[in-house]
Amino acid sequence: GEELMRRAGYGVAGIAGDILAGHGGKSVLLIAGTGNNGGDVFAAAAILAGSDLDIEVWICGSQNQIEGDARLHLKKMIRAGIIPKEVRSANDLLPGTDPDLIIDGLLGTGSKGAPRGFMTPLIEWINAESQYAYVLSIDIPSGMDTDTGTAEGAAVKADITVTIGLPKTGLIRPEALPFTG
Repeated sequence: GEELMRRAGYGVAGIAGDILAGHGGKSVLLIAGTGNNGGDVFAAAAILAGSDLDIEVWICGSQNQIEGDARLHLKKMIRAGIIPKEVRSANDLLPGTDPDLIIDGLLGTGSKGAPRGFMTPLIEWINAESQYAYVLSIDIPSGMDTDTGTAEGAAVKADITVTIGLPKTGLIRPEALPFTG
């Protein structure tokens, strides 16, 4: 699991670099949930830490909720010099610099139903910021159903979705077009 997450991080970091090279900019905001999708964010952030980019990581929730392989990559990211910010209210939605790229790693393939708690306002914030920043979602856009391509509540409207492993059924359904990029 740790190795698969590391490989996902390398893939996401590489595509992030390509996006920034093609669209300009140096500021990346990576937004993580507390599950394995967040672990992919931490792995990517640790890799990007070695570049000349401005990197900021937000966690929707508490670091104490993060377990397993995601926790291992959180620790590696912190050792690489990136200290994440926990976001839990609208007052926390102030990035250090205006991001050129937002990486969505809030919710992954294991999530079902509408986003809960502070996830909804955070997803709405990402969508509002998408008029100024490019948005990349990891695996699936947060809030979109992996199987149906629909959203029961708020869902990230990504410019591009980088899927890990095999394509998810919902990504190729017509209902997913507003979300996947």
